[in-house]
Amino acid sequence: MTGPTSIDSHYIDTAGLRFHYLAAGDEEAPPVVLLHGFPQTSHMWRHQIPVLAERYRVYAPDTRGYGGTDKPRVRVTRDLLARDIVDFIDALGIEHCSLVGHDWGGIIAFKAALEYPDRFTRLGLVDTLCTVWIPWGIHGYWFKCEPEAEQFWERHAGEFINSIFGGVEGSYGPPPHSPWKAPLADSDAQDPGRAMADWDPSKYWTADDVEHYREAFDQPGSHFHAVSYYRDALPFHFPDDDGNFPGLDGEIEPVAFYADPVWVESTDEWLLAGYSDGALYAVRRDGESARLVFDSEDRLVADLVVDGTRVYVADTGYRVYAVDIEQPGEPIWTWDGGSDLQIWGGPALVDTERGRLLIVAGLDGRISAINVDGELAGRSAWQIEIESGIAGSIGATDGLVFVGGLDRTLYGLDAATGAQIWATEASHWLWGT
Repeated sequence: MTGPTSIDSHYIDTAGLRFHYLAAGDEEAPPVVLLHGFPQTSHMWRHQIPVLAERYRVYAPDTRGYGGTDKPRVRVTRDLLARDIVDFIDALGIEHCSLVGHDWGGIIAFKAALEYPDRFTRLGLVDTLCTVWIPWGIHGYWFKCEPEAEQFWERHAGEFINSIFGGVEGSYGPPPHSPWKAPLADSDAQDPGRAMADWDPSKYWTADDVEHYREAFDQPGSHFHAVSYYRDALPFHFPDDDGNFPGLDGEIEPVAFYADPVWVESTDEWLLAGYSDGALYAVRRDGESARLVFDSEDRLVADLVVDGTRVYVADTGYRVYAVDIEQPGEPIWTWDGGSDLQIWGGPALVDTERGRLLIVAGLDGRISAINVDGELAGRSAWQIEIESGIAGSIGATDGLVFVGGLDRTLYGLDAATGAQIWATEASHWLWGT
């Protein structure tokens, strides 16, 4: 019987930085690199590293400005952060590897895979974004306030760590002083704490964990880089002086994109679904031109699913559209779920014994299957309801559908009929599958 996996701490000099990293697993095994989020370090992967090390050689670096890695106090860009990771695997002598990122680590991982696709065999993104900032995430805007952000970290960095990881109330105020407290009653600011009302950090971090993050983050070099990540490497899009959105034809308002972009090989374009304007855009690889593919009545949400020259897209009106990418305009068909709430999970395409189906889940707890082919295309195949609302993505493969619920249950369903095959409880909300 083998003992617990040893996680070793190392330093390595790259072309631009001295990196601190954790490593475990057989050095001859396939390599995987894990990138942490804000305001953490490689320590965040302490539970995953031993499990992954059973099959992989695992490397978890502290990214630029965090933990034991250099803090050169130079303004960062996504290009620079992505290049850091390539320099890191170069220094390790790794030609190809799998890459996983959480939060800011996911932003960096996505950029690295996009710019250096020949270096990464697989990409895993956890609770992150790939394009522009989400409009309801007020801390992204707050970081761009100078010198308020710098002053906050100078005064409250240790308190901040003790608050989010240890549950200790911070002395700092609500917006605009900080984005991590509920706003005053007469404020029109969004409430970042509402979704965390029942949050108990002690379930996930020990006192030693909290002290690790406080000691690692409570230093001026980390404060500088935390601000620069958000202020300098996080894109916010605005129209130019003539009201035009760069790269898009016509005069439109700034667009927030909800779903991850999807690459369409046949047209050599990226598909972007506009949450703020309900429009589906196809953008050329070089970003120099774009075209409108489809315009919805409501905001576009959930994932984009491309099937040949067809794309399936959902909106906040609980509708799903089948759109021909090469022939913009009216949809091929529209499915209306008839709800005041919105689709949140999916769409996911799956082959079944009754043909191909598109699976979606709504905030009303309904899971619906839609026919996509033949005379029945655009019509419901089956529908079931789960007692709690659905939060997160749907996974579908090999005739099975996996759905995570706000009741902390993961459901396995028969994709052809919707019949429940199994259900298992988790210790926390299931926000993705």
